[in-house]
Amino acid sequence: MRKALVIAPNWIGDALMAQPLFALLKARHPRLVIDALAPKWVAPVLARMPEIGKVFPSDLAHGKLQLSARLMFAQQLKHEGYDVAYATNLDVHRNPTLLMSHRAFLSVGHDEYWSWNMRRHVEQARDRGVHLAFFSANTCYWQIRLAPSMQPGKADRIVIAYKSTAHAQDPVLLDLDSSNDQLATTKWRSPPVHQPEASLLGGMYLEGAIPFDGNLVIQSPTHWIMRNTGLHEGDQLPGLLGYEVDGDAQSAPANRVVIARSPVGQRMATATIYEASSGAIV
Repeated sequence: MRKALVIAPNWIGDALMAQPLFALLKARHPRLVIDALAPKWVAPVLARMPEIGKVFPSDLAHGKLQLSARLMFAQQLKHEGYDVAYATNLDVHRNPTLLMSHRAFLSVGHDEYWSWNMRRHVEQARDRGVHLAFFSANTCYWQIRLAPSMQPGKADRIVIAYKSTAHAQDPVLLDLDSSNDQLATTKWRSPPVHQPEASLLGGMYLEGAIPFDGNLVIQSPTHWIMRNTGLHEGDQLPGLLGYEVDGDAQSAPANRVVIARSPVGQRMATATIYEASSGAIV
């Protein structure tokens, strides 16, 4: 018997949208036991899903160390028999093979700042067949670099991000050496980097869109990812969109499918899916 632990989203609506994934996992792997770690306010929703076995309500707070509580929970997971893998952005930056031994990489929460190595390693994993899932908008928007701290032996402790001032202030653009210009800490889609995030994600942040909270509007209910949801074209999932949103882009893979297309003022926000040449689903 195989056991999997799902780290549930922090919001009830997002947890509800994850149920088709759980159903698909159970359909493909009937003997798989799926348990979930969830915030206390989300845990009752997971507990009512027939695909979910045990639910672990969590008091762990975002941005707080809570080291003792985390160590105790890690021991509990160990005794449950899970093959647990934890990865931070820094882990992905440093280790080019980290993702290769896993079937999927999930980016959860706000994930706006990526280093060159982070993006390369995620793209390489996709190209080796590792599935990718991005559960927020405005992902991989700014490129950053990492530098050591003032203390010896403390590598990758300082985030360098010149952002809108990069062309005037970033040293890699002022050193008269064009070979490193791709490392400029500007937007991934902007010169001299010229790597729109949609080529990886399938869509990208709608610049200039007003902060928005609204409904996700279904466009492709017959796609396999929507199977068994009971949703129809035009159905709306209240409150799942915003406040930042992604939209369509010409740089997206040609085979990407728009699952949801939702009005944001005069523009349209999208949720997409595509299959890479390796077979990876993004």
